[in-house]
Formats: sequence, structure tokens, C-alpha cells
Amino acid sequence: PKQQHDFEQLARIISFEYRDLTHCIYRKAFKLRALRAGLSSYEDKYKWTGVSSPVIHSAVKEQTVRLTHQKSVWQFYQVEFERALNKGDIVDIDLVFTIYEPEHSFVPFISTTIEEPTKQLSFKLTIPSSFGITYATREIASCIGARVPFRTERVQFDTNGHLEWDIPKPKIHHYYELRWATPKEFQYDKASSGASTTRDIFKDNTPQV
Repeated sequence: PKQQHDFEQLARIISFEYRDLTHCIYRKAFKLRALRAGLSSYEDKYKWTGVSSPVIHSAVKEQTVRLTHQKSVWQFYQVEFERALNKGDIVDIDLVFTIYEPEHSFVPFISTTIEEPTKQLSFKLTIPSSFGITYATREIASCIGARVPFRTERVQFDTNGHLEWDIPKPKIHHYYELRWATPKEFQYDKASSGASTTRDIFKDNTPQV
């Protein structure tokens, strides 16, 4: 069935950066075009199952972000704009999630499902080369955990430990994922201790679990 949408996403950028072995920054940036008048906020969701809770703030000082309700395993939040938008107005959102994970207990990947018309989707991943991680895997599928993905491809980091994945006109209701290995320091610690691994997953805007 045909869906009605409040916004068109001109750009959606999802990034993850290791500042060091225990400190990470997850970031979600959107450039939205209002498809009708009177819109004063934007609603989205995330899933984080780690021991520590991310600290979330808006990098756009005129906007505020607040957690709203939970649905199933998802935490919803709302970004309030400075004013109500007119039809055709363009607004930028930039949310920063600060994460401290001393044991790196999370499964390392970022992902999204396209639920609104989107012109450009981009993933950005930065991992220091000293971590010993040389590649990541990108995947397109019908949903998270799909038995048979549409496409899977290995991609190399550059010499600065950075890679980008740009997807022009991503298909609506398709799932996009970028995953990488756990840093070798934590692989050794977990193997030697025999400790179980808690699944800490950042899944952005993904309706399937």
C-alpha cells in the first residue's frame, strides 16, 4: 500500500568513530525537506542494548532532542525544531551519541532501514589502524538478519583507518549494514577470560530484530 510521508531525506549520514579503545562516537545526520506545512519536530528511533547508556545531544544548538516512548525493543526520540516548517523548507539534524565501553562488549556494526524517500545514504567508519582491523563488510538485504542478503561485499580501510559507503537513491524498505571485527585487544581478553559477550548493538531505524 502507498504510504504518506512527512519528510523527504535529501541526505542521511550514519557514522561511527573510535576515539580510543573505550570511547566511541556514533552520529546521525539528516538533511530533511518538509512535504507539508506545520511540522515542528522529527521522530526517529534507535536500539542500544549495551551495559552503558549513550549520552545524546544535538549538534544543532537551535534544536533539542528528548527520549519519548519505547515500542518493542526500540527507544523512540523526538527532535524539536526552532519553528514550524513550511512545505518545502529544508532542515538539518545532527545528533551525537557519546559511548564509553571499557570492555567493548558490543557487536560492531551500524545499520539502517530506509523508511522515507531518501536521495542519498552514507556510512562513515573510522577505526585507528593500530586496532589491527583492515576491512569491513557491507550488506544490503530485505531486513536485518535476512537469511539470504541481496548483496555482500568486503571493503578496505584507507591508510588513515577510514572508509565511506555512499548509496545514491537507496531503495525504500531495504536494509543497509556495515560491520567490522572486534579490536584484537578485546578478542584476546574475551578468549583468555572465557567471559560471555553481551550484545551491544546500534541499529538505526530498523524495524526488524
